[in-house]
Formats: sequence, structure tokens, C-alpha cells
Amino acid sequence: MNIEGKVFEIITRSDKVWEIVIRKKHKEKIIPISFIAFSYMISCVKELNIKPKDRIKIQFHLISKMFSEKYYTSAIVDKIDMLQKDMGTSNMFHIENASNDYDHVDMETGEIFENGK
Repeated sequence: MNIEGKVFEIITRSDKVWEIVIRKKHKEKIIPISFIAFSYMISCVKELNIKPKDRIKIQFHLISKMFSEKYYTSAIVDKIDMLQKDMGTSNMFHIENASNDYDHVDMETGEIFENGK
């Protein structure tokens, strides 16, 4: 199975078990979905430098186990791909008192508008 979503949180349970929590919209509600990553997939997460707010695609399978007469299901990560790195609201185009030649930067395009233009 495959799912795409935005990473909400990465939880380190141990050196060999991590949880990757993504958010998905379902019927006008945003719900968290937790996936279990084991050692090889943890190294992939590190290699891809996956952080919260990144868009990823996870290929996974489900496993159910009985404990205390109840079934519990886990979604196990088989493959993970980076779809889009979060650029956030970084201010990489922000010019702070560098000179008075500029007074506005369009944060979407990076276009710099000079004073008086």
C-alpha cells in the first residue's frame, strides 16, 4: 500500500525503532497516521534528511497481533520517498539593514523591489 502526506513528527522509540507520523485530511478533519520504521528504513530517513513538514510517500504493509485478547495493528514502512522538502517561511531573501537600496522582497518569488519602484 502507498500513502502520501506531510510529516508531522518523527519519534525515536529506540535505536532500531522509529515512528513516522504523517497528517492526512479525511472528511474535513486532519488525522495523524503513525508508521513504524526499523533499522534499514531509519537509515533511509536519515539519508533523505526527512524532517517535519516535508512531503513524503510511504510504501507500507500492515501487521496485526493479538495481545490481551485484543488485536493491534501496525503499519510497517517498506519504502520511503521524498516528494517535497519543506522550505518553510524561511527568510533567505530577507535583507536586514544591508543597505537602503531595497525595501521589499516578494517571499514567494524572491523578486526584489528597489526603493521607490
